[in-house]
Amino acid sequence: MNRKVLFLLGYSTKRHAHPPLRQPQSEVSGEMATRICHLLRHFRSSCTPGGASQGHFGTLGVPARFRQSENDLRTALRTAQREWHPDKHAVDGGSRAERAADMSSALNAAFAVLSSPSARATHLLEIREEQTLEEREGDTSGELLMWVMEVREFVDSADEEGLRRKQVEVEHMVEKSEETLGKAFDDDHDLEKARVQTVRLRYLMRILEAIEKRLPIEI
Repeated sequence: MNRKVLFLLGYSTKRHAHPPLRQPQSEVSGEMATRICHLLRHFRSSCTPGGASQGHFGTLGVPARFRQSENDLRTALRTAQREWHPDKHAVDGGSRAERAADMSSALNAAFAVLSSPSARATHLLEIREEQTLEEREGDTSGELLMWVMEVREFVDSADEEGLRRKQVEVEHMVEKSEETLGKAFDDDHDLEKARVQTVRLRYLMRILEAIEKRLPIEI
């Protein structure tokens, strides 16, 4: 596998004098949340009046939109968990108890996806475009890919001061990208613009993860 592909997949091609010390803790990783999203597609049982699946949004009972309050998501999760807690349905036995156990897992997976802006945008695109982001990611701009490769090269060799400067820069880019996604999804209903920004946000989150892995643990 060549260097460019390794960089874009998030792998380093150099040996570090100081190996990664810290895993990011701010949110579920984009790739992990996306895997959860794909694995639990069979739980998409809630539908809009027109019949279109609402996916994890329907599971939690929240509107299928990009802008979401974490407090609202947590409230929806707790409300649904009270309804579907396995202990509440244990006495029923049979399929009802199994359904409760399945729904409890589905609720946790839905929250994991929707509480991550990157995974939430990916999931929303899959619902509205009825195809996965990976099926459309092949036409990502070459300019973005080159920028990502250059940044990853920098992250691979930068000292702590340089890493922290780059972290602040990328975090600002993430904020702008999330603002753009909110407008594209919820206001303008511009799926093409949303798709471009979703891919961009995914790469930005991967860069932040790479930076955080190289930073020392703060005590």
